[in-house]
Amino acid sequence: MNFNFDRFRTKLIAIFVLISSIPLIIFAAVIYRKESQLVRNKALSHLDTIIAQNVLMIEGFRSERIRDLNLLAATMRDLGSETALNHFRLMQREYKLYKHFFVISAEGSVLVETGNLKILRKNLLDQEWFKSSKKGIPFMGVINLSELKKHDLLVTVPLASLNGRGMALLGATIDFQGIEHVMKDTSIGSTGEVYLINKDGVFLTTTRAGEGRAGDSMAPEIFTHYFTPAGSDEHVDYRGKKVVRVYKKIPGLDWFIIGEQDSEEIFSDIETLRKIFIGFVLLLIALIILTGYIISKRIANLLKSAYHQNKELEIQLIQKDKLASMGLLTAGIAHELNTPFASALLYTQMLKEDMKNSSPSYTEKLSFIEEEIKRGSRIIRSLLDFSKQSQTDSFITDVNEVLYKLLNISERFCFDRKIKVKQSLEEGIPLVKGNASILYQVFMNIITNAVEAMDNGGTLTVVTRYIQALQKVTVEIQDTGPGIPEEYLGDIFDPFFTTKSLAEGTGLGLAISYSMVRKMGGNIRVTSFCQKNNDSPSLPTGTTFTIELLVQKNGYENN
Repeated sequence: MNFNFDRFRTKLIAIFVLISSIPLIIFAAVIYRKESQLVRNKALSHLDTIIAQNVLMIEGFRSERIRDLNLLAATMRDLGSETALNHFRLMQREYKLYKHFFVISAEGSVLVETGNLKILRKNLLDQEWFKSSKKGIPFMGVINLSELKKHDLLVTVPLASLNGRGMALLGATIDFQGIEHVMKDTSIGSTGEVYLINKDGVFLTTTRAGEGRAGDSMAPEIFTHYFTPAGSDEHVDYRGKKVVRVYKKIPGLDWFIIGEQDSEEIFSDIETLRKIFIGFVLLLIALIILTGYIISKRIANLLKSAYHQNKELEIQLIQKDKLASMGLLTAGIAHELNTPFASALLYTQMLKEDMKNSSPSYTEKLSFIEEEIKRGSRIIRSLLDFSKQSQTDSFITDVNEVLYKLLNISERFCFDRKIKVKQSLEEGIPLVKGNASILYQVFMNIITNAVEAMDNGGTLTVVTRYIQALQKVTVEIQDTGPGIPEEYLGDIFDPFFTTKSLAEGTGLGLAISYSMVRKMGGNIRVTSFCQKNNDSPSLPTGTTFTIELLVQKNGYENN
């Protein structure tokens, strides 16, 4: 059963991404939550600071107005009405924010006034501000906006007497528009605002948005749960928009100062932060997926390669067992053929001797038979030599002898394929370090590939030479086949690399040959020339394998 490596790779990527992404997402979520809380706290702190500054401003404004009236009351105790009126007019010229002044007796009658205020024509004894002043408590507040200019306030202080008439109170209406402008001009982003309302939900200042005007009342359903005496929260305001709000009651007054900013704006930094974190997490996940894909692909490919190598090794072991069996069979057949070959040779020689004088014409034919029998005997001896176990072979080898035997066996194979064999084996070359059976296998692999490359015939050239300076013996095996493309030259010694079909080759021959020669201290090099698109058809092609083998010291044949 074949293992599905693609599915394994997909599962590996999924596991890798899952294991890597979950801690990353949790970490990003925790950091995002903390950063969001910091942004929120910073926004609330900013609003709280603005509210505190405005509270101080209103408290200072109230204290200054009461101090002004107390000072004026102290200078008017023994003045007549006309003189008091002059004082009032002087104050109006010097301090533009004062609109009206008046003095009322303890019984509620107007003693002096600079204008005609309707609030002074009502039953004053029932007015809260009048009662407060009679008790000696200064008062500041909005009495009835419908009778005053919408930005005016009423301020009263006790007055001991006016021209000996007994207890009275001094009051003034004050322009509150300056305070309103300060609040409207307070910058809190593009949607933030600061405004005043009283305990009944009436706007004392016009809001920056202009939807809440001084004198207007909030809708009861909004005002009922609008706020507690002080604090901060997030709620739907008088405009129906979700806002972040900080509020505080002004000491000594039934006024509440409120600072608000739309949640959408105040938390825009959080939204930006959220997008950054999402983008960052997605980028990291993409990198994790890419890394997981690369690593998983590498692991899957390694396992796939190991799997296929294992399968190939199983095939090679089976093949090796078959070859071992074939080797035993070949050795047996060769041994059995030796006897009839020897008998045939003997009888041929005897017949040749008998007919030498009587039938000279048959002697030549018998000589040909004799040579063929001898050649068959040589092939049989070569098969017997190389069917022996490798442990019986010497590790000091005569390269020429190995090549002689191999070429002798390959002669018929090459002849049938119309391949001409040329050999130039240098005489007297020294012995080399190497196992004869292994070298035979190496040379056979390379020669077999060369012969198979020349489908339409060609020339196989085998050359040996001794390079004394390098203390090496080189074996060159050259063919005149189509050559190996340049892009394949770097891969031909890799295991399982082959340009043949699966039925024709496994891609292990050259890899094994290269490994065996390297273990003996030698090397294999390859050069090749193949026909390219722009080359002339007459240019020669072919491949040359050069096997370099180390010389055994004092290993000359004549030593």
